[in-house]
Amino acid sequence: MISIQTRAQLAKTVLGTMALGNGTVLTAVTAVVNQSTAFSYMVAGKMKTKAVNATVALNAPPTVATVKSDGSTITADEATAWLTYVIPANKIAYGVLALDNAGAVVMFQGSYDDQDLAFRGRPLHKGKSVIPDIPLGFVPFAIIKFACAVAFTLGTTASNTAGVSITDIGILPAGNTL
Repeated sequence: MISIQTRAQLAKTVLGTMALGNGTVLTAVTAVVNQSTAFSYMVAGKMKTKAVNATVALNAPPTVATVKSDGSTITADEATAWLTYVIPANKIAYGVLALDNAGAVVMFQGSYDDQDLAFRGRPLHKGKSVIPDIPLGFVPFAIIKFACAVAFTLGTTASNTAGVSITDIGILPAGNTL
């Protein structure tokens, strides 16, 4: 017979860290968006629930105080790499909303085409408008597309500004296994 400890380790390994539903994200008239649907998720094989959240800040990247699902914290280099930035006019960028170990929402903002990535520690690379790969230890629950005819600053510019289109492309649930 398999021990309880072995079963728990198996659940953590097989089930990992994942959203089991989509926290439907709707734009609001302020600099935040609404997560209008509660959903279940797992962190290291343990089931949790994320309640409805009317104030999801778009400028909430992980910080050195952010705890991953394995109990480790974000390094200073990782925090610097995920700082949010202004999306210039006539550019498209994607962001991933994810939960940390405590269930707090963090934003991982991807780059846009031809963006200089020196601020992310990659001075010889140019950005691409693709969905960002986020670090292990987070629960992704929404992918958002920002199509901007005007400059857009996450967390500052109102999400209903003329020329700004924010779309939840809703391809989740998806896993982010440990």
